[in-house]
Amino acid sequence: MGEAGGDQLPSTDEAGTAGTVAIVGWGDRLYRLFAVFVGVTVLVAIWVSAGTGTTTGEVTEPDTMRVSGSVVLHGEHRMDIVGVPGPGAPCEGAGLYRDIVAEARVTMTAPDGAVLGTGRLGGGRMARSSEDLVCTLPFVVHGVSTGYGSYGVEVADRGVVTFRQDRIADPLRRVELHVGR
Repeated sequence: MGEAGGDQLPSTDEAGTAGTVAIVGWGDRLYRLFAVFVGVTVLVAIWVSAGTGTTTGEVTEPDTMRVSGSVVLHGEHRMDIVGVPGPGAPCEGAGLYRDIVAEARVTMTAPDGAVLGTGRLGGGRMARSSEDLVCTLPFVVHGVSTGYGSYGVEVADRGVVTFRQDRIADPLRRVELHVGR
């Protein structure tokens, strides 16, 4: 075995001088292949990090928030009640409010009207408020970009209601849209 990890054979060059020729074995080939692989991998990593504008190769996402809230329908005549009326009974909009139902679209917009996210109303449940019966339909909109200062919330094409970001970004506060009062 030679120093390069392959076999060596005697050879003669054109001048007739004796020498040796190394026969490269699999070990050398694998080593060279591995070195090429590592080099290509490093080049790709550098290229990817240069393309994302970061040194770690991580792509940064804009800050987003989850907006949760509910639509509150006031007055028994404004809702269909399924089963026995009372707290916890399923309900939804009726008459002029028949579009306030489970799966109705909720749209979050920027001040310029650009859509920032959409969600859907959940199933409504009855409750008794200090004034009357109400039907509350919850919603959640995920991935809404932060930094706009104010946001529009629209349910089922009923018009946009504006809220400040500090009001809707707080996870302990919910957006409430009151209908029928």
